[in-house]
Amino acid sequence: MSFRGPEGATTGYYVPQALADSMREGVAAWQELQGVLRELAELNRQRLWARQAARGPRRSDGSSPTRAT
Repeated sequence: MSFRGPEGATTGYYVPQALADSMREGVAAWQELQGVLRELAELNRQRLWARQAARGPRRSDGSSPTRAT
């Protein structure tokens, strides 16, 4: 089994033949979880951006600009 470490280097580990199927199942489950989490993150991003757009522009201090009447 190999994976990419935090610094981008690929690292390999020996997996005994008896554990190969379990390891593959675990990797597949992890990949499925990552896909679901990416979808959730995208939905949250869309929701937050829509909320921000509905509020209108903000100043850097978080306040809304006042409208001239």
